[in-house]
Amino acid sequence: MAISTDVTWYLRDLSRIYAAMGNFDKAYEYLDILDQRGDLHYAWIHVDPFFDTIRNEKRFQQYCDTLEVKKEKLRRQIQNMENELELDI
Repeated sequence: MAISTDVTWYLRDLSRIYAAMGNFDKAYEYLDILDQRGDLHYAWIHVDPFFDTIRNEKRFQQYCDTLEVKKEKLRRQIQNMENELELDI
């Protein structure tokens, strides 16, 4: 079995663990790295109990809002591509 070189899951886990431990700066550091890497798995962040410690913080809300904007932009781009190519997906 090959070992994955994709560190995305490790970065997610580190952000989760640091948030749960109360080390918010480190949690945000890894969330920012994920954002810079273009991580598109946003749904988990809204329900993950590891983020309960920071869920109501303004910085976390701003982070989630930024992710929502990026996700919506990507949806529009896909919709435009579908329209241009007349795809029925």
